[in-house]
Amino acid sequence: MSAASISHDDTRLWILALLISLGVNLVILIVLAWMTVQSLWLRAEMAQPEAVVEEEVTITFLPPQEAAPAVESTRGRDFVRTSDEQVAPPVENPEFIGERNTRAASEQAPDAAGPPDRPSQDGIEPRVENELETTVSEYQDGSLEHQDPGQEQPPQEAVVAPPVEEESRESEASGTDEDLPERRDPVKPREALAETPWQVDRPATDDPVDEKPRPSPEPEREEAEVVEEKLSETPKPPSPAPREPGFRGHQRKTQLRGSISRRGTSSLDVEDTDLGRYHAALSRAIERAWQRQVIRNRDYITPGVIRVRVVLDPAGRVRSVGAVEEFGIGVIQKGFTFQAIREADLPAMPSDLRRELDGEPLELLYNFIF
Repeated sequence: MSAASISHDDTRLWILALLISLGVNLVILIVLAWMTVQSLWLRAEMAQPEAVVEEEVTITFLPPQEAAPAVESTRGRDFVRTSDEQVAPPVENPEFIGERNTRAASEQAPDAAGPPDRPSQDGIEPRVENELETTVSEYQDGSLEHQDPGQEQPPQEAVVAPPVEEESRESEASGTDEDLPERRDPVKPREALAETPWQVDRPATDDPVDEKPRPSPEPEREEAEVVEEKLSETPKPPSPAPREPGFRGHQRKTQLRGSISRRGTSSLDVEDTDLGRYHAALSRAIERAWQRQVIRNRDYITPGVIRVRVVLDPAGRVRSVGAVEEFGIGVIQKGFTFQAIREADLPAMPSDLRRELDGEPLELLYNFIF
């Protein structure tokens, strides 16, 4: 083989190696460029801020809300609210417990197709399942001690003068000057002396001639001045201390259609029990605290319902609070509802009820309707 042919073959090999090297480098460069572009694109996408959607905020001032009573408990029968106009003799095996004995009755004509243990009455549409409300009351903040919820506050009695003073006024206003002494002193001392068994005869004497004339009587004051002076001298009874109005909850009758044929004030078969009275006291205390929170946080209210489980220990203290169901409410509503339950002035559990529970906790379910 000649030297010229060997040199020609080496040249071709060098050219081929160079082309292969350039191709490999080009491929590597393209891959690196693609990876760089992808990385820059991902970084730009992650760094781009999310579009802020402006929301329109509407502040609604709502009327007092309604806290439904405990709908069930661990003791078997459910609790319902009652009022004084529903009171009736107790019945056998009542379905519900409360703070009064009532008997099921319908205000409207019974519906044969309705449940046999429900009354017929007009009212609002039920907001939660199996909502039963047969009482009506307007919300009023006040004391939990002396006022029965659902009853109107009795009017304050007017302070009047004693009856004796009234008779004296009538005598002075209607009588003449001559008969005033007669009315003030109907029994004269002379007549009383004449009626005694020891009578004394006295000779009659004429008035002396030289007796000085008696001074003329002072001009009589007007009757209004005399009455005013007597009234000022009469001690006035102390004015009664202002009494704090009693608390009343806010509730409305729900529309019911039942086949109870007994007519009268709409009501259910309820038994007055220790647990029922304690239920009622707890419901009033919790609702009062909750209504105050609703008024304080009314800017954050949205329509909805939250069902809350409350567990009380045998001493009547709140052991736990938790939401069972919630619909349409916000975090703030849920928060102040829990806070109201924990801060409510709950009454102590009666000793008879503590013995009945035998150390077990009392579990209650409440519906808070916004």
